[in-house]
Amino acid sequence: MPKFSGKTVIVTGGNSGIGRSTAIQFAEAGAQVAIIGRNVETGQTVVEEIQAQGGAASFFRADISDRKSVDRAFTDIVARYGRFHAAFNNAGISSEENFFDATEFDEFDEIVQNNLYGTFYCMKNEIRHYLSHGGGSIVNCASISALVARKKQSAYAASKSAILGLTRVVALEYANQKIRVNAVCPGGVMTPAAERLLADHPEVAKVITSQHPVGRLADPREIGNLVLWLSSGEASNVIGQSFSIDGGYTIQ
Repeated sequence: MPKFSGKTVIVTGGNSGIGRSTAIQFAEAGAQVAIIGRNVETGQTVVEEIQAQGGAASFFRADISDRKSVDRAFTDIVARYGRFHAAFNNAGISSEENFFDATEFDEFDEIVQNNLYGTFYCMKNEIRHYLSHGGGSIVNCASISALVARKKQSAYAASKSAILGLTRVVALEYANQKIRVNAVCPGGVMTPAAERLLADHPEVAKVITSQHPVGRLADPREIGNLVLWLSSGEASNVIGQSFSIDGGYTIQ
């Protein structure tokens, strides 16, 4: 496992799912973890869990769809830690599954505002910080929906596809300034929410698992393992890339 002792790492959406697992993994690797999220209660629960295991973490409330809210969170993080060295832009929302003609303008706007603009707002703060502090790493969370078409996901796919484009361009612009930007594209992940859904709907569980050649959904820590590697010096020559971690979904 890469080591992050003496480093500060930001994880957005670190209060649940993939973000929660990754925040815990960063702490296990020695990082001070700054968790950004909307829900103070669940965010503080993760902080306490990390601290109970001997790690260091703090929670900063922000709505990533609100630029000013994001800016305040980053200002507070820098005030507390002085600087940060890596960031996992994981926070986002999924969409209702509608055919394109039934997708309302407000729904499309909400998805793009959270997923794309939220990532954009965070990256603006991260890039500016890294330019002033000698570099750093960014990992953006996209999705296999950015790589393969799935019905009833036009808004979500558009937002996640745009994140990949943003990742590549920003990576190119700052590659010679010790700033690395990459993306992960998870397939189905067995988060607590997914566990509840599949337990309540066994027929859905059968379909979803069959779509992944490996025959199962990913454990959140499998996503976190990749994020930690991409955030570390072990991936120092990996720039502007997107990595599927999907049990073979996208190679079918």
